[in-house]
Amino acid sequence: MSQNHTEFVVVFVDYYTPVWRILGFSTAELIHRILDVTNCESIQEVQFCEAVSFDALPILATLPNIEQILISQDCSEGFVHKMFEMLSKVTSNINMWQDRFANLEQFQKVLMLNMNSITINVMNIRDPTRFRLSLDDLLICNSVHLHLFEVMISVKNLNRFFKLWKRNKSNPRLEHLKFMTSEEVSPDALLKGLNAIEMPQTTTRTFRVSDYPNSRCQEKVVTGGMDVMRSDGTRATLEIEAMPGASAVEFFVWM
Repeated sequence: MSQNHTEFVVVFVDYYTPVWRILGFSTAELIHRILDVTNCESIQEVQFCEAVSFDALPILATLPNIEQILISQDCSEGFVHKMFEMLSKVTSNINMWQDRFANLEQFQKVLMLNMNSITINVMNIRDPTRFRLSLDDLLICNSVHLHLFEVMISVKNLNRFFKLWKRNKSNPRLEHLKFMTSEEVSPDALLKGLNAIEMPQTTTRTFRVSDYPNSRCQEKVVTGGMDVMRSDGTRATLEIEAMPGASAVEFFVWM
């Protein structure tokens, strides 16, 4: 096989991985032929890597469903904007590997989409201009699951967000928030004014995380944690974990 990977296309279908020679087809023509051959009406995951051609987007937009879209850090911001414009109505899960968005207004439009899950992964954690989410960004986010890895968020803003959640003044669809950072997170600062109730370590509850492709539910056992109550009686649990060189905050809403 040639070392030039652009001469071939690899397709994952169930447990089979056929490799086909491109033979000069455009990206759009390849997608059309693959769907014809496999007789697929939907795609589990589309991965956009490097400088993907815009001509693939219209045919993808005709699909009834793309379970998840993965966007690599090599995709230009212009392409990412166009991709969201054309494909946001046919997908429900977005996994982004992007260090920054220069156009804040366009990024906020992404947050406001009715997604099942939005995951943002920052690669260059030492970049002072990397992704930063404000309190307003958290409040306008409309996804059921929000996963943030090395995105800059102040503990003060996280605390204010949870206070607004308690008053039922934030995203009512939110079921799961996960935030991981290489910086230290102060539990006292995060929990200030939340009137959280510490649950004993003997208390275990099972949370069903349904933010995976094909809606495959995975169970997460929550041990102990800090419980907070929303004004409408909805209960949520905060988990704060300190690890060597990293901190993790998870927020589970018991629906």
